[in-house]
Amino acid sequence: MNRIKFSILVALFFFCLPGFCEVEVNSVYPTCSKEGQLLCPSGYEPSCKEEEDLVKTEPKCFFYIDKHVPCCMKFTGIKKLDLGLEKLMLSPNTMVKIIGGGETYTLNREAIFCKKI
Repeated sequence: MNRIKFSILVALFFFCLPGFCEVEVNSVYPTCSKEGQLLCPSGYEPSCKEEEDLVKTEPKCFFYIDKHVPCCMKFTGIKKLDLGLEKLMLSPNTMVKIIGGGETYTLNREAIFCKKI
């Protein structure tokens, strides 16, 4: 009885081992460096899964609270900036420096992976 169990285990080991050794294309995920650069293993590059709406997404790292997080970013538009300058009663020649343009993005952490080059 022990020989049969041992034979089954050996057969499973040799037939199933090749399936466990292969890495699927979408199973390697990037990380972000401290500087915000996407990092993949050698022979791979960051990529995004193609979505049905055919809007181009771009693999990037974005800064969230205290660390960079890898994701796919899709530009969705520019929000209207309401600076409320009329409430400040500024003169017409007053210069106002605006930082950021109101761009909005959709962030998708599930769509990012490292594809083989």
